[in-house]
Amino acid sequence: MPEERLTADDYDAIEYFHREKGDITRWSRWEERKPIIREIHPELVDAIERLTAAERTLLAVVEFVLKYH
Repeated sequence: MPEERLTADDYDAIEYFHREKGDITRWSRWEERKPIIREIHPELVDAIERLTAAERTLLAVVEFVLKYH
């Protein structure tokens, strides 16, 4: 059962994967810890979801431009 709070290790991992890897979701415990992160810091999960959508949109636009230039 997941812990009901974020630990210092969780915060360290979030910081590390954001600053060093550029992608918090590369953290192996991201999906496991995401529900508690969403509860405590919904803005973080929202920002990551919006970033993912923006990256997919950018990829689609670039592919369209390259195909029809």
